[in-house]
Amino acid sequence: MTLNVPIIDIHRDNFTDFWPAINLAIQTASFIAIDAELSGLGCRRNLMAKSIEDRYRFISEVAKTRSILSIGISCFRLLEDQGNENTTVNPPNQLKFVAQTFNILTLCNEDYMVEPGALQFLVGHGFDFNKQYSSGVLYYRGPDKPEDKSWPSVRLVFNQVLASKKPLALHNGLVDLVFLYQNLYTNLPPTSAQFVADLSEMYAGGIFDTKYVAEYEARMTASYLEFVFRKSQRENALRGQDGSCHTHIDFPQYSDGISAVCYQSYVLPADFLARHREGKPGSKSTLVCEVYAAHGYCNKGMKCPKSHDPDAILDAEEVIAEEKKKRKRRRRNKRNRNREVEVFDGEQDEKKTKEGGEEEQKEEEEMEGSRDVAMETASTSNACIGDKDQMEETGDSNHTVLAVDGSEAGSTQNGMDEGRKKETMKVDPLVPKQSGSHRAGFDAFMTGFATAAFLARFGKKESKPARDQDSSSNAGIGDAATRGSQGQKTVSIMEHFGVGRMINKLYLSGKEYPLAIAKSSFTKTSANHREKMIAIEKLVR
Repeated sequence: MTLNVPIIDIHRDNFTDFWPAINLAIQTASFIAIDAELSGLGCRRNLMAKSIEDRYRFISEVAKTRSILSIGISCFRLLEDQGNENTTVNPPNQLKFVAQTFNILTLCNEDYMVEPGALQFLVGHGFDFNKQYSSGVLYYRGPDKPEDKSWPSVRLVFNQVLASKKPLALHNGLVDLVFLYQNLYTNLPPTSAQFVADLSEMYAGGIFDTKYVAEYEARMTASYLEFVFRKSQRENALRGQDGSCHTHIDFPQYSDGISAVCYQSYVLPADFLARHREGKPGSKSTLVCEVYAAHGYCNKGMKCPKSHDPDAILDAEEVIAEEKKKRKRRRRNKRNRNREVEVFDGEQDEKKTKEGGEEEQKEEEEMEGSRDVAMETASTSNACIGDKDQMEETGDSNHTVLAVDGSEAGSTQNGMDEGRKKETMKVDPLVPKQSGSHRAGFDAFMTGFATAAFLARFGKKESKPARDQDSSSNAGIGDAATRGSQGQKTVSIMEHFGVGRMINKLYLSGKEYPLAIAKSSFTKTSANHREKMIAIEKLVR
């Protein structure tokens, strides 16, 4: 597998040159992943309101006063020889995608608010504000304006995404969808019901929220983007090693003379596959930050002495899983030994069984208590923060916090002295805590990769795309989202692999249910949306 993701850096000076490539990637994609970097999110407490209507209203107010700083677009195209037994290009159980990723630097041409916390976070992750203000592609918020005469424009890119009617992949998508609507589409409707109705028509191919899938389908122990990506990458590699259905990503080849192309690595640990073949868990040598492991955010940021390395976090998770297996084996063996003891009094046997069950329950309660202490500590240590993934993660209360020693976080409350822990584990000051200068672009790729991995894991590869009987078209999956002149039916990649149950469900932090993107028979779409859709329909004629 190629280990470097090429990301094309788009700015004001080269936008026109790369517009044909962006447009072609959108039109030929099977699905499109998008991520946006924002100038702020306001106060988390307001954005986590219990009422969905209140939550939408607060996010809308934030979107009207903040701006998009950069947009990442990653277009994934499924190669078309899947399932062909005679092909030598792709193994039968491999979904092969070609991914093309763009990082568009944007600059709002109107006044907008910025938040110090959000800016500090972005600077810590390599965002170049000097470049953004000098070379960002200009745009206006709200409806189309006569003043915006530039071509091409960020608004045109977004219109092409909508016109293509391809499935849209997002991570923790609600905030992104609200910002994209207000900044690149038109003014937001007054109610959440109208907003949802508009979304159901805007994204005809469906919306795939990888945070929702990680929480409700994959049941991952954490669901911030970096964790979901690395966890999906590891599980995908293991499925490939076992011969199960997995995904493989290829990239276009760019000449060395294109200075706008930068590369970001996504290599797995060198010993990962060999270690799993031998049945060995991860390393115990690094002390990980428990708060970051659970939420993807730490108040100390780059000054935190503990590791924020996702591989160390996932290695710790492997250690925890192995320790739980050992505890279960010990309890099972103990129960079996008790059954083998010859007893003449039935009450004595009953007493042994009861005592074993009580001991097991006590052990589980101690583990849960440790979890609760750690989660309470983590949740109260954050207030108003700038990144949308952080905003959602910090409020969660149902995840296990990982500690690299094989226990859950909060082990210091259970008798392990913090000083002794530091003696037995190494704090690695060289672990990078930033993900490079193309954060929106690489975040979009991570979202797309997780989507592709989920398709391989949960999809039904034997599903066949629907076609008209009179169609002789050879168009690929997702290449046509409306009935064309040759009679091709609407077939999205999500329908092709039978994961329709996962689309149009947005993750809602603090809720036990997602936000369903479906138009209610009691709610009309907004007037601004209907007017805008008429203009977009002209793009496909």
